[in-house]
Amino acid sequence: MNIPCVYATKAVNLVYAWKALIVELLLVPLHLARGLTVYEKGRADHRPMRSASVGVG
Repeated sequence: MNIPCVYATKAVNLVYAWKALIVELLLVPLHLARGLTVYEKGRADHRPMRSASVGVG
């Protein structure tokens, strides 16, 4: 039962891999597209906690 799903998954992965190669290796260096991933420090959905000692003193 799993065998047909393996081939479908490989086809989808192949499409995304070729897209990544074309965009990252050709279009980004030519400034025709932005990169596929934007890396940011930390988590986007996380607010920094305030410590109890901030503002004391």
